[in-house]
Amino acid sequence: PFAQAALARALFALDRPESALEALGRGREQFPDHPAVLLERASLLARVGQPDETTHSRASFTWRFSAEAVDKQVATLLADSATPPLLSRAQRGWAWLVRTELALAIGNDKNAAVTLAEAITSRPLGDLEFSRALADVLLDMGSYSGLRDEAARVLRQWPERAEPWLWLARLALAEGKPDVALDQLSRGQDGGAEMLEIRAQAHRARGDAGDALMDLGAAAALAPSNRRVALGLARIELDQEKRGAAMRRLEKLYAERATVDVAILLGAAYRQSGKVDKARQLLSWATLSSRGKEGFLELARVHRQAGAYREAREAYARAMEVALDTPSARLEAATLAFDLGDDSGARAALVA
Repeated sequence: PFAQAALARALFALDRPESALEALGRGREQFPDHPAVLLERASLLARVGQPDETTHSRASFTWRFSAEAVDKQVATLLADSATPPLLSRAQRGWAWLVRTELALAIGNDKNAAVTLAEAITSRPLGDLEFSRALADVLLDMGSYSGLRDEAARVLRQWPERAEPWLWLARLALAEGKPDVALDQLSRGQDGGAEMLEIRAQAHRARGDAGDALMDLGAAAALAPSNRRVALGLARIELDQEKRGAAMRRLEKLYAERATVDVAILLGAAYRQSGKVDKARQLLSWATLSSRGKEGFLELARVHRQAGAYREAREAYARAMEVALDTPSARLEAATLAFDLGDDSGARAALVA
């Protein structure tokens, strides 16, 4: 069972989630109640599956599941009082983290916060893989202080590791600080595809499209199927008003596996191409997820373009609330309020 779980994790790292879940399916046939297989499957479903609890149908991806049912399975493991217990101490931390991922998959931020606290309290000691998974969750939840703490913890224990610098660089980009991101990347000894993709984002944020394309090209050579690299290329194509090329790239990614990050960028491409209804559908779904917070600004633009000004103002308010690209959200919200004759609302958007 541990080998099946490790195989699934490796396949997912290669961006082959279908193969990973199939491997876990074989593991369940051989070891139907083994915690290692159950926890790995729950984690993968939370990240790439289609929860029945969400309303948007992702017909392009067939792995449907009930987040509530899977969460109950994990909760049952945690509540077990057998001797010896079904879960080791290390697995208990993983189980709580998996419950956090399941809560995020259906947009239940309140439950995610509770289970995350339990995961950190019962975390396995000296487990770098757990730190990686935790960092992803912290970034998804916008827990920037928690992510900084985790990066510092890993650097104390493994000062030679590059991962913490990558996490801190992603955090800096989320905060709109590309120069800080480049500085963080320069401290880590990593020339892999992930570092190159993050550095490309930082170059693009600084307006250096040429450097960004060079890094994305190098990253694509190292990891041809990397979806983040493909998203980076699509962003630059949109910047350069190559909307047709961007839509083709993004629609292919979405057909392969519909994920929130692809939906947000594809929604932006549809909006820029005048396909407002398609854009609204994608972005309305994406923003239901905790992983889709950056979609609120684009959704506000869609509503404004469609003349739905009340909905636009609500989406701008959500974009400012989650503190992603706040200067753009504030300026656009203020401009909309001013155009609608709401001078006090315009001032409030700028100074709030």
